[in-house]
Amino acid sequence: MQPFFIYNLPQGVYLRSTAIWNFDLARSNYAIPIGAGVGKVFAQSDGSTINLFAEPQWTVIHHGAGQPKFQLFAGVNFQFPVNKKQ
Repeated sequence: MQPFFIYNLPQGVYLRSTAIWNFDLARSNYAIPIGAGVGKVFAQSDGSTINLFAEPQWTVIHHGAGQPKFQLFAGVNFQFPVNKKQ
């Protein structure tokens, strides 16, 4: 399950929470993290965009061996325009 929250702010900045909740029903293991992150979208003059984000995630409820207590989800996405010839 992945509940998510994204709130856009001015100038391409946004707040995010997108932690993935994991349930292993066969073994009764689970991990429910909560995230609180920030991101920024940069628009380029050629029509492409760059999206940078970082979201620390704390596991508030967990059961089973090897479940994370803290994780950092971070990334960068590139979008390039498609030039279609007509």
